[in-house]
Amino acid sequence: MFDDAKKFGLNAGVTVPFRGQAGISSTMSFVQKEASEMKDFEINHLQSAAWVFHLKVVNTLACNGDYPGLTGREKECLS
Repeated sequence: MFDDAKKFGLNAGVTVPFRGQAGISSTMSFVQKEASEMKDFEINHLQSAAWVFHLKVVNTLACNGDYPGLTGREKECLS
């Protein structure tokens, strides 16, 4: 993944992980072209922004756990 990002000129960044309801996980990434180190306060601000966005999405969407199931063939392909 890091090699692919570098191919697109993305050299540094932060990824914020989230664990949601029903075992659903997601992430939000912030990337930059410059390979400079980010300061702690910058990372904290990005984490806060990601959490605000995540909470807004969760509160906007109906996360009732009714997700479409996989067909037998789809499960076979994933195996």
